[in-house]
Amino acid sequence: MAYVLAYAVIMLNTDAHNPLVWPKMSKTEFLHINLSTGDDNHMPQVSLFAVYSVNQDSELRLVENCF
Repeated sequence: MAYVLAYAVIMLNTDAHNPLVWPKMSKTEFLHINLSTGDDNHMPQVSLFAVYSVNQDSELRLVENCF
């Protein structure tokens, strides 16, 4: 579950904040990515929608010199 979610969040971040990507991923598409793993071990839909909303509002960025 963690690997699928991490991959989906990276893809969502790239999709949402890169102007060259079109069309943009919808909430439904993001949900499908996370639920299409073939098992029942995934985050609840409410949590996935929250992840989607937070990512749309602010871009994930690496912090330089964090150590």
